[in-house]
Amino acid sequence: MPRLSGSLSNKACIVKIQKENSDLASSSSGTVLDKNAGLVLTHASIFQSLLTSKSKLLQQIETSGYCIDDPFPETCVTVTLELPKAGDSNTKQMEINQSTNYSSWFIDLRKTANSLMGNDEVPMQHYDIKGEIMCVWKCEELQRTLIDLLPSSEGWKFSEDPPALDDASKTSDRPKSEANASNDSNFDIYKTSLLLPCFAIIKLEGSPRHMTVDFTEFFVPQMLFKGQELFVIGTPFGEMSPSVFMNSMSKGVVANSSGPSDCLILTDARCIPGTEGGPLFFGSPCHNDYSLGGIIICPLCWKNNEWIGLSLACSLHEVIVSLATVISSVKDINLSLTSSSVPDMSVSLHENPSLAKAMQCVVLISAKHCWGSGIYIDPQQGYVVTCSHVVKAIAVNSKVSIYVPHFGWSEGSLLFKTAPGEVYDIALLHICVHKKHSNIQRLRCQSNIAQGIDVYSIGYALFSRTSMAPTVTRGILSKYSQARGQHIMIQSTCVVNGGASGGPLVTSDGQLLAMMACNARDSSSGASYPHINMGVPISIINTCLEKYKQTKDLEALEEWRNKNSGVRDMWKLQMTGIGLKSELKSLL
Repeated sequence: MPRLSGSLSNKACIVKIQKENSDLASSSSGTVLDKNAGLVLTHASIFQSLLTSKSKLLQQIETSGYCIDDPFPETCVTVTLELPKAGDSNTKQMEINQSTNYSSWFIDLRKTANSLMGNDEVPMQHYDIKGEIMCVWKCEELQRTLIDLLPSSEGWKFSEDPPALDDASKTSDRPKSEANASNDSNFDIYKTSLLLPCFAIIKLEGSPRHMTVDFTEFFVPQMLFKGQELFVIGTPFGEMSPSVFMNSMSKGVVANSSGPSDCLILTDARCIPGTEGGPLFFGSPCHNDYSLGGIIICPLCWKNNEWIGLSLACSLHEVIVSLATVISSVKDINLSLTSSSVPDMSVSLHENPSLAKAMQCVVLISAKHCWGSGIYIDPQQGYVVTCSHVVKAIAVNSKVSIYVPHFGWSEGSLLFKTAPGEVYDIALLHICVHKKHSNIQRLRCQSNIAQGIDVYSIGYALFSRTSMAPTVTRGILSKYSQARGQHIMIQSTCVVNGGASGGPLVTSDGQLLAMMACNARDSSSGASYPHINMGVPISIINTCLEKYKQTKDLEALEEWRNKNSGVRDMWKLQMTGIGLKSELKSLL
């Protein structure tokens, strides 16, 4: 495979910080901010192992929100770059030694890389450059968004122990004794919470005393579209094995976003610990159609002790805005920001109209203490389908609240639902006042199912807020199952989480394939697999629904109560002679 283009490779690095005369070290990915000066941006989680209750960094972040002096003078900071090998027969010879200004040969290497990076014959080399911590600061808007959207009270955590994001500002909760703090898991929780919205600027040794960052090229989106393609460059496991992992790429989409200027980005791009601080690009790497737009802040997240399969990033625009706020309030910082021209976007974000239309047909359903998603399968007649377990708390003919995007809440009624334990998990709702929704275009259904096609899952996964758009994740149709010539189950690799039950699985052109019902879970360990999920084929739903719409006789829906034992066993993952302890788990 071709290597990363020069501009991409030049944007990513590894940052390592090590305590002098000690084996204590930490590393993560970094983003090269400035083309000429060699300024590197990384995430502050790299400092977590170094923090004690008396650390200067911890105290200053708590009190002022920033630290402009090196908070760890007893440590050594190293930045690792991957660039064409100097002195190779195909490369201009460059004199590089300890007396050389690091920034100067860094610039020379970047120029060489731009012309040679696409050539697989040119060997690569890792260059270690000493650096120093210039500034560590907190992005206030990101912190507010995290506290509001992902509070610990709702089961969110960002490490093996749940961090109390909403308690991060309460200094009274911090252990007072350093001796106790080092062994106190609550202090680790606190450090995770404190550092999650924080970033650091590293400058290379030999750089000018005063640094100026030209932020012209930084992507400043007016609005992020759900399903927008993106990719991440990072180094899994940090410095553990750069020759194997450095500058690995992961592709995904914008699953959701929140906060001012969409400062918090959720993505289904698969990120690994060590990629914190790595750059996120909007667009496609295949046609050089991309722009730097974010930085990874948390590769792994859990909700209610279940891994959700999504990573968190902060928009680079908000990172720079928060840095500018720090610079404006500090007199003696040797850093300034400038814009040489009006930003020239190298990529324009265009909404996928088919996906946007599909999202208009995804509704939020609230039935007593339960909530989930639904498909507005016939807006003209007011019919909504969802999973039976979404409305398990109410009886047939009961009222239910249904949120329709752009129209608000409507009252609906439950017409029919299959019983718990039955093969197909289906319910039919009717919106009482549906005439105002007549302009919503009905989704086309896809009858030709092909393994391996790109698909999107859309639903109110994880968040039951009407202020949030549905979450969109991308995968492929991994498998479909048939019985008696009829599709009975569709599987996908989309990331699907609680709240997505009843939402649609659609093709890239917005055609409806299935209704999402569940994902797989290991019954022995309790672990869920968000990338293994199952849906009820739309052909199963439509066959009965069309009969009912013609006759208004609920008997027409009884076929949803499939009695076939083979179909039942398949949906319950009943396997003989394998010893597989797995089950399908409802997405609530």
